[in-house]
Amino acid sequence: MATTNGSTAIRDKILASLARYRALRIGKFPCAFWRLSSRPGLTAIATIAKGFSNSSNTKSFPSVTVDLYGSGAVVLGFIMEEHDDGLVTVFVPSSPVLTIGNVYIVKAEQMSLINAKSQDVADCLSKWGMGSKKLLSKQE
Repeated sequence: MATTNGSTAIRDKILASLARYRALRIGKFPCAFWRLSSRPGLTAIATIAKGFSNSSNTKSFPSVTVDLYGSGAVVLGFIMEEHDDGLVTVFVPSSPVLTIGNVYIVKAEQMSLINAKSQDVADCLSKWGMGSKKLLSKQE
């Protein structure tokens, strides 16, 4: 099948576009994080994405359950930062959309570490809590 110069140019543009999309897929290529972090305002997003990746050379966020109000009802979250005074900044994502959530600063005794990868907790949250039984069995 012969192609004209116009259809060849269109095909080349489509292939170039697909190549750019593939290069920007988070977790597939290390340069994707560099590209994100070089854009104004996206440094935080790149940092969060790295924390949830399965890459062995990135620091992931420790997974925890947090008793926010002392009622015994706990939420799944991630330690974002530990303070010198015993307080901890915790991000509690919304389910199933992990990019939306709340940030709480809590006392360390209000939370329990989960011996699970942050990616496993993220997967559980994105499935409306399915798999939480397995996650909580790993709780310290």
